[in-house]
Amino acid sequence: MKWHKIVLILGIGILLSACSNADWKKADKDKLMKRCMEEGGTKSYCKCYLSNAMKAYPNAKDVEELDFEAAVELSINCE
Repeated sequence: MKWHKIVLILGIGILLSACSNADWKKADKDKLMKRCMEEGGTKSYCKCYLSNAMKAYPNAKDVEELDFEAAVELSINCE
């Protein structure tokens, strides 16, 4: 189960690195949610991760530079 979350977070990181918009537009949110769900995340987990990412990084472009530890921190308290 632990590896599943690691793979999910890495997948989300790849998705976020592909985003070029400076702010969280609907398209940014939709892409993150879609990718998260495709990686096996539940809808509630993906919404939580997205919410945490948006709070921590007001500009979507800032998330492109996340290291692994920062990505893991975004998933804390997400089930």
